[in-house]
Amino acid sequence: MSVSPTRRTAIFGLALVLLSVPLLAFWGAYESLSAGFAAQAANEADKAFEETRYSVAWEESAERKYFLDPRPEVLREHSEAGEALDASLKKALALEPGSSVMLLSLLEKHKKYRSFAKTMFKAVDHHDIVRANKIDEDLADPLFDEIEQQVFAAAAQHRDDATMQIDRLVAVQRIVLVSTPVVLAIGVGLRATCDDA
Repeated sequence: MSVSPTRRTAIFGLALVLLSVPLLAFWGAYESLSAGFAAQAANEADKAFEETRYSVAWEESAERKYFLDPRPEVLREHSEAGEALDASLKKALALEPGSSVMLLSLLEKHKKYRSFAKTMFKAVDHHDIVRANKIDEDLADPLFDEIEQQVFAAAAQHRDDATMQIDRLVAVQRIVLVSTPVVLAIGVGLRATCDDA
C-alpha cells in the first residue's frame, strides 16, 4: 500500500507536534522556574534595599531631632537607626554579592559617619552648637549625603530589577499559554489531514 505525499507530510508534521508538546511543556516549566527564582531573589534584594532606605531616613531624622531635643532617648533612637542601617546593608550584602564593593564601601562610610556623629552629639551635649554645626556641615552631612544617595539609587535599581524579573515570568507564562493551544490545534489539523488523505 502506497502512502500519499500529503498523508506522509501530515504524519511527519504530527510526529513533530507530538515531540514539540513535551518540549514546550519542559521549556515552559524550566523558564517559569528560572524566572520565578530570579523574581524571588530580586524581590528579597528589593526588600533589603528598601529596609536600608528606610534606615537611612530614620537615622537622619534622629540626628536632626537630637539637635532640637538632646535627650538620651533620642540618642538611643539614632543609635538603633544606625544599627538597623548596618544590619540591612549586611543583609543586602548577603543577598547581592555582586554589589559587595558598593555595599562594603557604604558600611565603611557609615562607620565614619557614626564616629563623626558621636563627636557632634558630644558638642551638642556641651551646648557647643557652633562646633556641632561645623562637624555636621563639614564632616557628617557630606558623608551621610553620599550614603543616602547611593542607598536611594540602589533601592530604586533593585525595585526596577524586581519588576523586570516579574515581567519576565509573565512573558514566559504568556508564551506557554498562547503556544500550547496553537501547537495542539496544529496537531488536530494534521490528524484530520491524515484521515482525509
